[in-house]
Amino acid sequence: MINADNLNNNINDLYHSRVQVRYLDKMKQAIINLIEQITNKQFLIKQLTSANFHLKLIKYFEKQQLISLSLCSFKDE
Repeated sequence: MINADNLNNNINDLYHSRVQVRYLDKMKQAIINLIEQITNKQFLIKQLTSANFHLKLIKYFEKQQLISLSLCSFKDE
C-alpha cells in the first residue's frame, strides 16, 4: 500500500542517492585530475633527472678532453 509517508521517504532516498552519485562523480574526477598531475610531475622529474645526467656526462667527457663544447663566434672577415 502506497501512502504519502512512504512516497516521501522514497523521494528523499532517491534525492540523496542522486546527490551522493554527483558527489562521488566529483570526487572521482578530482582523483583522476590529481593522478594526472602526479603523473605529469613524475614525467617532468624523469626528464629533468635525465637532462641532469646527460649534462654531467657531457661535462665529464669535456673534462677528459674527449669532446669540446666551447662556443665558437664567427667574425666578419
